[in-house]
Amino acid sequence: MIVSEISNANEEGHMPHMSLRGYVIGNPVTDLHNDENSKIPYAHRMGLISDEYYEGAKSSCQGEYVDPDPNNAQCIYYLRLIEECKGKLNEPQILEPKCGSTWGHRFFEDISSDVLFLSSQQEEMWCRKYGYILSYIWANDPTVQQALHIRKGTKTEWRRCNKTLALDEDVTNVVEYHQFLSRKGYQALIYSGDHDMVIPYIGTLEWINSLNLTVDDNWRPWFVDGQVAGYTEKYRHYEFALTFATIMGAGHTATQYKTKQCFAMVERWFSQYQL
Repeated sequence: MIVSEISNANEEGHMPHMSLRGYVIGNPVTDLHNDENSKIPYAHRMGLISDEYYEGAKSSCQGEYVDPDPNNAQCIYYLRLIEECKGKLNEPQILEPKCGSTWGHRFFEDISSDVLFLSSQQEEMWCRKYGYILSYIWANDPTVQQALHIRKGTKTEWRRCNKTLALDEDVTNVVEYHQFLSRKGYQALIYSGDHDMVIPYIGTLEWINSLNLTVDDNWRPWFVDGQVAGYTEKYRHYEFALTFATIMGAGHTATQYKTKQCFAMVERWFSQYQL
């Protein structure tokens, strides 16, 4: 939506003019219903639910898993079985442990700094968010805030996820904005961690395919240091080019899971090299 606003303002001659060449988004919420609905096909593809459960739900629910008919007993039955299989998984990265609180809760209310001093016998209790404690300690240090030129008194506490902004989230589908931008001569990079079940990559591929672009470079692996880093496909509509890439083994906010691979991906894209 922001890219569309900038594009429109540029075309209408508003000042200051912003140089706009393209945009990058990662594991993006785009069509909230379909993104959410893709979790069950994704779970099946990743071997988290059986063929029987998936086919039963697909048939009885007619592919609608977010808002099924509550009177459809067979559909509800299969959805309950599926939830038992995937409900305890850590959705942001399905291979990592699911830890107490959910994203968005105030961090220090949920996790004690004691976890920094777990013994070697307690290593199995590791959770990724434990490492975030260090970012809170660092970012709320007065000397760090001074070095970052934070004006004293303007920010009492830094938070990793700021949920205090007075904004209403009332747009649940932004596919039309991508459709609009596809008629412009921009470059787009859309990437997904392939172990993210918050916004599964297959849901992202679904809305990309709905744009009716032409495949310019077929699905293939891309590499970092001679190893497969993920898979990519490139689409085109006249001057508009959209590159989709998965990052193998990464979860939601893929850059924190696979830093080296994501840096290589973005560096190549900015340099207009193929992944």
